[in-house]
Amino acid sequence: MNKKGFTLVELMVVIVIIGVLAAVAVPRLMAAADRARAAEGPQTLGTIARMQRAHFVEAQRFIATAGTDDQIASAWTALGFDGGAPISRFFEFNVTAVAGTGDNPAPATIAFAAAAIALNLGASTGGIMWISGTGASSDHDQRGVATTSTPASAAGALAGLVPSWNAPSSSTQLRNPASPATLPTFQ
Repeated sequence: MNKKGFTLVELMVVIVIIGVLAAVAVPRLMAAADRARAAEGPQTLGTIARMQRAHFVEAQRFIATAGTDDQIASAWTALGFDGGAPISRFFEFNVTAVAGTGDNPAPATIAFAAAAIALNLGASTGGIMWISGTGASSDHDQRGVATTSTPASAAGALAGLVPSWNAPSSSTQLRNPASPATLPTFQ
């Protein structure tokens, strides 16, 4: 008798092995995809910070994206983004500028803060990452993930997706901004 093919037991063993491999691989694949999506936030915030410093060198002031829709679009264009705010499926960006006081009362000359709120990133949706700086140098920039977001677990989830954004280096410090009121708000 000539037996060709596989027995039912052999096929079931192969299906179980494939199922176990899929159960391990799919969550890792999804986590890698979320990390890749979350990497867009720090990249764009870094670009905004560099554009703010370039504008500061030319005009001795920072730009804030506030006011009417036309004023906001104009501010983003002045920073160098054609057509308004940076386009992202996963983040919304906003910028504030802090006015000077005392000896330096000129508007928007002290510091800027740029923030990105996570959209469509699973558990980290609602988490806010930020960068702030003063002057034309990045030597005193600070960056981090805001712990004031609602829910607080979203900030932790976002920090887990972009751990290098939270890692202190020689030019950055991991800490909350001096005043949460200086962070841009989102509607």
